[in-house]
Amino acid sequence: MLRHSLAATALVALALPAAAHAATPQPPDCPLYVAGPAKEYPIALPAGGTVTARDPGGGILPRTRLFFDYSVRGSSADLAKVQKVEWAMDGTAVRSDPRAPFEWKGLSGSQKRMPRGDHTVKVTVFTASGQASTQFALGATDCQPAYAEVELPRSAGKGDVRLAAFSSFEGPKTAPDLDRVSFTTTKNAAAALPASARGRTVGRLQVTTGDSTRKTYRLRAPRRGTTLLRTGGLRVVLHPGRTRFLEVTGLPANASAVAVTLSGRGSRLVALRSATRSFDVGATMTAGRTSVTFHQGGRFV
Repeated sequence: MLRHSLAATALVALALPAAAHAATPQPPDCPLYVAGPAKEYPIALPAGGTVTARDPGGGILPRTRLFFDYSVRGSSADLAKVQKVEWAMDGTAVRSDPRAPFEWKGLSGSQKRMPRGDHTVKVTVFTASGQASTQFALGATDCQPAYAEVELPRSAGKGDVRLAAFSSFEGPKTAPDLDRVSFTTTKNAAAALPASARGRTVGRLQVTTGDSTRKTYRLRAPRRGTTLLRTGGLRVVLHPGRTRFLEVTGLPANASAVAVTLSGRGSRLVALRSATRSFDVGATMTAGRTSVTFHQGGRFV
């Protein structure tokens, strides 16, 4: 089993409807977005040295997630100078922590969750020589972020490849409608179309729409070319050797999730270059004029 870490990167800045009322699974008309990547805010200590306040969501907190966790980090020597850290939100102290890693964490997905809307978080570090602080903006929203799942076997052909993208974390009823999805490898993974797969079924595409309807399509490697599926306007195209190695375009109306499974001979179409090195695959989702990318990767341990 592959154990992996996640990182999300937004390609566009979005105004989140933080004032929307809570709904199930999320408010209507939510934008396509991803939380993160994490941001670090430096705090220069009065007697020398630097620590950083870490915001793992990069300024966005989806209240649909269960927990939030902010912390102060630094070298052992610099953290040893810190007596306590105070966290304040919108001018009101909400947490004082006298022990490393100096965290402010709590439930974001319950009745005690983070208040909806735009906030300012101030982080104050106290030392024997004085105090110093930094602050950052935080938007708490009931809209769910987009995300992706990537499963690659340790060895090519030794298990299914799964590439999936979702326009919201728990949709699909009020999820943004996807127009297209592409997958890009930036580290230690590559696509190929071996002769042994030509003319054969190599997997399937499953598309989920906002009413939870799922439709499955067969993927077949052509004897010539690289188009694995062509039906109506829907296309699945493999690009062997390219960084952007798989594209799904012409999605049906109200599509909220796309999952490509490559099995059998098709499991060799996308593979790790080395099972001992980390990899990274990005899923770029497009809804209208908005595109975001969610990166997923890791390594076998």
